[in-house]
Amino acid sequence: MLHLSHQEPPGPDEALWDITRLAGFLGYSAHTIKTMASRNPDSLPPRAPTKMMRWSPAVVRAWVARGQQQPSPTEQPDPQRHRGGRPRER
Repeated sequence: MLHLSHQEPPGPDEALWDITRLAGFLGYSAHTIKTMASRNPDSLPPRAPTKMMRWSPAVVRAWVARGQQQPSPTEQPDPQRHRGGRPRER
């Protein structure tokens, strides 16, 4: 189970979150957030309409409350994972 670092509700003037802040809140690394944003953006909360990758804290909290958060990659077993490289003799 993910441990979300819920804090006090934000004020109306709370700044948008960057990748690092979003990663800390969702329990991922910043690198994982970047990868998810490029490979599967639907697995993240909707971004704020800015040129940079930013998220509204209120939107993120509502997205998590609706249960749209995916389990972290360490919690998702992938039995079909393809192992790259040359096949081994058996």
